[in-house]
Amino acid sequence: MRVILATIGTRGDVQPMLALAKALARRGHDPVLACPRHFAPWVEAHDIAHRELGEDVFAGTSGITKSARRQRNYFNEQLTQQATQLLAIADGADALVCTGMAWTAPSIAERLGVPSLLVLPSIAALRSRLYPPPLTPWFGLPAWINAALWSLHELAMNKMMGAPLNLVRAQLGLPAVNSFARHLFVETKGVVAADAALLPAGARTRQDAVGPLLLDDFDPLDDALEDWLARGEPPIYVGFGSMHGPHCERVGRMLVEALRGRRCLVTGSLADTLGERALPDNFFLAREAPHPQLFSRVACVVHHGGAGTTTSALRAGVPQVLLPLLLDQHLHAYALSLAQLAPRAPRMSRVTVSELRRAIKRAFASSVRSRRDAADRIQSSAAGATIVDMLEASVSV
Repeated sequence: MRVILATIGTRGDVQPMLALAKALARRGHDPVLACPRHFAPWVEAHDIAHRELGEDVFAGTSGITKSARRQRNYFNEQLTQQATQLLAIADGADALVCTGMAWTAPSIAERLGVPSLLVLPSIAALRSRLYPPPLTPWFGLPAWINAALWSLHELAMNKMMGAPLNLVRAQLGLPAVNSFARHLFVETKGVVAADAALLPAGARTRQDAVGPLLLDDFDPLDDALEDWLARGEPPIYVGFGSMHGPHCERVGRMLVEALRGRRCLVTGSLADTLGERALPDNFFLAREAPHPQLFSRVACVVHHGGAGTTTSALRAGVPQVLLPLLLDQHLHAYALSLAQLAPRAPRMSRVTVSELRRAIKRAFASSVRSRRDAADRIQSSAAGATIVDMLEASVSV
């Protein structure tokens, strides 16, 4: 079975699909991971074939927020590019698997007459009366207000991306869709590849929740980092993945005061930012460090709330503080606070030095048993095998 896995975005978007590709390969299938070109060396190091699709989401979208016209132009360009690339990549495929930002994948599968499956590492894009849509991070609102906000959100999505998608579908000889959001998140068969802790209590979806897709990346820690970890107490980890911008930089400037006297390990884009400043000896900067090997050796994880980092911290059973910046990160912070797995903390754009200190202190006081239960549940996730079973069944029909 030749399966194309299509994803666009950051490492957090690509990593679950790489885990699924490896699950397919273990079952004897032929997976191809289509994602931005700069992930090719990483993907191929895992013996998975790579094809170029789309672009780095942050490099490509940083300038589109200036006007609605520029946004529409961007989505017109991106959806047309996606469709052209993916139609060629998927030629001869038996099934097509995608994440939410590979917006044209279900249409390509429809054109080719093969099954498609949407894999969601979060339920943040799925309509619910229990929480608001991703761009309106106001939690605790009455259900009717959440419903109204979702209606407005879906109207805005359709206005921005409905026409570009229907242009692509016309070029493919397919009928137009009435709603971009309904087409992608309701009419396309999907699964939620997330742990129960990331689903707010009572949340229900049409999609099956199969647990997180885990990638065991066993690359060793850098020698200098390994030496630094061994020379003192477990540090506070601070990392916002590939997130960058003024809010990340502002929190970075707080760290010396907020973590005075504590060892602090900073990774990702924040390490690049802080690398230009003089830092005390208790700080260590590392551009990259694999979470499976690292998180079990830190005292607390302070991060942005991306699905991948949140799941890795839960898997390690380590205290964590989420400072959400955008999109699904707000829902993850809310869900973990409801489950008493992380303290409520202000958004990254608002947090102060004293609030960050208090949040870390509360994180250390979180339930060890709850964290252990979540770690055991995630460690036993069989999401990869479950999704492969679903694909095999859909292709054999």
